[in-house]
Amino acid sequence: MKLWVSKQSGKLFPVDVEAQVRMNKLPAGEPIMIKYSKVRNPRHHRKYFAFFNKVYENLPEHLESNWPDVNSFRKAMEMYSGFFTETINLKGERFLMPKSIAYEKLDEMAFSELHNKVKTTIGTRI
Repeated sequence: MKLWVSKQSGKLFPVDVEAQVRMNKLPAGEPIMIKYSKVRNPRHHRKYFAFFNKVYENLPEHLESNWPDVNSFRKAMEMYSGFFTETINLKGERFLMPKSIAYEKLDEMAFSELHNKVKTTIGTRI
């Protein structure tokens, strides 16, 4: 379970209602392990997805059928922007896979760079 907390006066507190609900589900009196990772700006993350939702909603008609949903559109634009890994399947065929943009995989600086590249890609391709 992921749980967003902030430290205040030496104690951990949930950062929002969702985090509070998750914290309430933790077992009382039992030890738990916490793995610390500094997260990128959550507002920037939400802005990124809101941007994709708006672009996807307003795709030209001739492009609407290229992607079945906004998530596949996002991944395609990220890959067009160079954000992918090349891998080989069991048949020896090469193919591309989008990289993860999960909080723990991408810091704020790398996420901002991806965001700018994606906006440029969409501006030139769409």
